[in-house]
Parts: sequence; C-alpha cells; structure tokens
Amino acid sequence: MVAWIDSPGNWGYTATKYGLRGFMRTARRNPHEQVDRGVEFGEQIDRAACMMRIATDRSINGRSLMITPRSIAKAGFIDSDREDYKDTAEDAYLRKTQASQLVIIED
Repeated sequence: MVAWIDSPGNWGYTATKYGLRGFMRTARRNPHEQVDRGVEFGEQIDRAACMMRIATDRSINGRSLMITPRSIAKAGFIDSDREDYKDTAEDAYLRKTQASQLVIIED
C-alpha cells in the first residue's frame, strides 16, 4: 500500500512499484493486437542488454534509452536523445510508434 501514498522515505519502492505497474498494464495487451497495428517487437536478449547497460554504465545517468526492433537499431535499443520525436525521416519509427500508442489508448 505504500506505493499509493506519498512516502518520501520509500521513494525507491514507490518508483519501482509504479514502473512495474505501468509495465504490466502495457504487457496485458495481446501481441497480435499490436502486430495488427504495425507495432514491431524487440528481442528479449536486446532488452536484457539494455538493462545491463543501464545497470553498469555510470555515464548514462539521466538518459532515456528506448528498446527498439533490430530493424531500427542494430543493438535493439537506442538513446532516444529527446523527449519527443522530431519531424525528420530518421524519426519515422518514433512517430509511428507514438501514433500507434494513441490509438491503443482509445480502446
């Protein structure tokens, strides 16, 4: 219950709880629904590599890493380097993903 109240002494727990809650809400969607909407999936090994990078690379503090399909990034993740997409050809994937998420939210 601590995650539901403001608890400055337990910030790590609260942040983790909400992060996991958000992940599980997203993971509940059926993959076939997302594939039908053109969403590509990343590989599990790439997700693990991204998490290892976050856990071990002190130079990325404050950065936003994005797990992507290998068709977008060879490593399966990128440093998004921004809060939102830019209207460029390189950001077509981000624009497409964002548009897809807005449609899924309407469901």
